[in-house]
Amino acid sequence: MKKNRNFRIAPGTIAIFLGISIFNSINSSSDININKNNTIPNITISNIFDLKDEKDVDVLSSLNENNNITGEEKNKIRLLSDMIDENPYLDRRQAAHALKKLKIEYNCQRPENLNSTVKATYSNTDYTIRVYDSKENTSDEILLHETVHALFLNYKTVDLPDYFVEGMTELLVNEYISNHPYYEYSTYPYEIMMVKILCELVGEDNVLKTYSTGNMDIIKDKLETIGGTEKTDKFLNNINQIFIDYQAGKTINEVQYNEVLSYLDSYFVYLNENGNEESYNNYLYFRNIISLINTINPNQEYYNYISYDDDCLDKAYFSKKLKNNTYNSSKVLRK
Repeated sequence: MKKNRNFRIAPGTIAIFLGISIFNSINSSSDININKNNTIPNITISNIFDLKDEKDVDVLSSLNENNNITGEEKNKIRLLSDMIDENPYLDRRQAAHALKKLKIEYNCQRPENLNSTVKATYSNTDYTIRVYDSKENTSDEILLHETVHALFLNYKTVDLPDYFVEGMTELLVNEYISNHPYYEYSTYPYEIMMVKILCELVGEDNVLKTYSTGNMDIIKDKLETIGGTEKTDKFLNNINQIFIDYQAGKTINEVQYNEVLSYLDSYFVYLNENGNEESYNNYLYFRNIISLINTINPNQEYYNYISYDDDCLDKAYFSKKLKNNTYNSSKVLRK
């Protein structure tokens, strides 16, 4: 789901509307045919599910057989090629299937229960991106945010927490196609910050694997090695509830909020004491931002914070190109 790029008037007006339904994965045990030169034949959507090695699946080639969207829209989606190629955990067969079926509809009637700030939604029931505005007013980032949902949303990933799904989706779009990859001016700033904190806690590879496979236990198991099961369960449940309240515009529970910060503080102090000073310093920056979620106007507060001398943490987590072109260092924190 992609929100309007304008700032929210009140905190927590993000609505989650993914139109999720469960569908069965498509599996095939057929062998691929090797020609006389022992090379793999051209891969098309007609034989894509016959490939024994999922790495052979060219996800974007399925766009060639999609007659539902325009060539212009297909070219925009191809901007995600690096994101797809660099993810070893993506279910490539299902992603290819989703792109083959993908439809994009503009000027759609907004459902009555959908928040007015929501700009577009994706439903894997009918593989359709529904945009609640004209095509001319729809940015590439909105379209590609929903396309990333299409690539990753399947029966294995539907139960991931909403804050995690939206934060990861927007973070991937930012790093792979945005001109301002380290800023999130209006859409999911705190969801992204929470995902970045998880990356510092358990490593970005584990976060990407969790997002791609739908297995939240990957993150949970890593956290349990230091915090134990009970504290980890409470921590993850508290985060989820805080973002549910935030997205619904409700007052965040102070006890849960303080318990999350206490857990994170103790965890990163532990990491710092064991030689991971970089993650500790990064966390201090993210903590300053997360603390703004409990203010009267959190999005405006976030904007004010990052607009101060363009101060931000220019660290890439997923894009190899961004990592290679960026001096990844912690900024000096404002006092």
